[in-house]
Amino acid sequence: MIFRICCSPPKKECLVGKYQNYLTKLNQESGIDNEKENYPDKDYLVLLIATLSNGQDEIFNKNYYPPSSDRRKIAVPALQINNYDGLFTNVPPHLLAAKGQRSIKMVYSSLEE
Repeated sequence: MIFRICCSPPKKECLVGKYQNYLTKLNQESGIDNEKENYPDKDYLVLLIATLSNGQDEIFNKNYYPPSSDRRKIAVPALQINNYDGLFTNVPPHLLAAKGQRSIKMVYSSLEE
């Protein structure tokens, strides 16, 4: 067995495809049914690919990053805060922006204060 670290592995489907390609070269079958999606976990697939490729697959390169189709395409929605109680009425706009270090932080006061 060859142990290699893959810092950012691609999706399981891509790993299964790579695994099946390596097995095809050896005239072997994986036993993985794509219709049933009975895939092993990512760590096991990375270990199998490292062993079959002798650690020479592209996913083990330092500059490898999964294709953009593998990354999340869901944008994080902006946080909407209602102002029914008037708490944020006179707050300067630059303090409401979440980009910098000077954004509003919630601080709890004791009952005496």
